[in-house]
Amino acid sequence: MRTVVVKTQRRPVAYAARSCTRVPVCNRAEAEVGNRVTFRCGAETDPRRDLTIEWLFNGKPLDLAGNPRLVVLTDNSLAITRTVPLDAGKYTCLAHTRLDNDFADTTLIVQGVPSPPELLRVDCNSFVAVIEWKPTLEWGTPVLSYFTQYNTGFDGENWEDGL
Repeated sequence: MRTVVVKTQRRPVAYAARSCTRVPVCNRAEAEVGNRVTFRCGAETDPRRDLTIEWLFNGKPLDLAGNPRLVVLTDNSLAITRTVPLDAGKYTCLAHTRLDNDFADTTLIVQGVPSPPELLRVDCNSFVAVIEWKPTLEWGTPVLSYFTQYNTGFDGENWEDGL
């Protein structure tokens, strides 16, 4: 709390003005694809001050009107219904009045099925097939290994494990 002195023509008037104080949100949150996640943002200020809460995603204001999955609740919490991998990132609760502002960040990790690798090259001959690929998006779930299979027939039914 800080004291602000306002000088008028008659006499100085002192009153106490509470700064915006944040209630810390967790630094990291995880959600599986399709689940709901809620970020809590509590801020207090002097009741005579208009407190405004704004939510940012990766440093930019959230487009709440353009995304029906994003909802600001009555307690200023942000809810994301049915998370998708692109929801992963840094969420910031920005609380401000005319006197000051404060913020709290949370990083959301959305866990989903990793994307298949991108095929770069395939070279085949009678006895050997050489394939080259690169990983793509992991969506919060690290890829620990890859398995290859091959089929030498024309039916597409009988697959065998590769090396």
